[in-house]
Amino acid sequence: MRYAATSGGELISIEKYAASPNTPQALTCPGQAPDGRPCRATAWAKALNSPYVRPHFAAKEHITDCDEGEAAVRARKGHRDGSTTTRTRHEGPTLLLITPSSTPGKDTRTPTTRTKASGRPMATAITGPASRRSAPTARKVPLALLLARALSGRLDPETTLALPDKTRGPVSRLLIPANTLTKDHDGLHACFYGRVTDYAENTATRSVFLNLKPRPGTSRRNTAGFMIREDQAPSVQDNLDASIGDLVDHHVIVIGALRVSANRGSLYIVLDDTDSIAYQR
Repeated sequence: MRYAATSGGELISIEKYAASPNTPQALTCPGQAPDGRPCRATAWAKALNSPYVRPHFAAKEHITDCDEGEAAVRARKGHRDGSTTTRTRHEGPTLLLITPSSTPGKDTRTPTTRTKASGRPMATAITGPASRRSAPTARKVPLALLLARALSGRLDPETTLALPDKTRGPVSRLLIPANTLTKDHDGLHACFYGRVTDYAENTATRSVFLNLKPRPGTSRRNTAGFMIREDQAPSVQDNLDASIGDLVDHHVIVIGALRVSANRGSLYIVLDDTDSIAYQR
């Protein structure tokens, strides 16, 4: 979170908090439920001295549907601080969705004809020529919209997905829940998505790992995560207009390749570049 609420009910930004010689205590989440109830979950500052992650506020045990918590998927009007300044939302690179062509069945027309015997009109079914095959349709979609469609189930599995590097294939092969990956997928290049549960800084590799929610019955150690290198972290956070820590409890999508650690056998996904990431706010 970029803001927290003080005991006096005032908002304080993480930038102001980090620069303050006397930091306020008893901070709470400034979010609220759809019915207007304040959250007031205990909040605290994180990553104040991190070389990779920018400072941010964190909180836990949000009230149900808090617009700062895990269930936050609806857009807020304006900004938490009341600002109306336009901030361009980072939606990631543009991809191409190509829907398959379709061939409707034969056109069966039922014109009215006249018989000589009775002189009364009689309906007679006449099979017309086969309808023409409709051409495939292509639509450009930003990475963030692709994530929204994946989460809502609004993607035809027969749709073709074209990545920015011109790689093409069925959406079922190039848009993959990251927690379904195994070591057999080593080297796979595609779009991967999942819900971030927390992050961990690794000084040995000079990077940050976004841990993702595992599938039931699967340990976190055997679940792939997203790796952001130290040199990528500033640009990623600039593009997202958010700290890496703000991605916790949100769904994130990246374009990258799966790697398997030679030492520990853990799975991680490296980003194509600092633009190849988006998240659901």
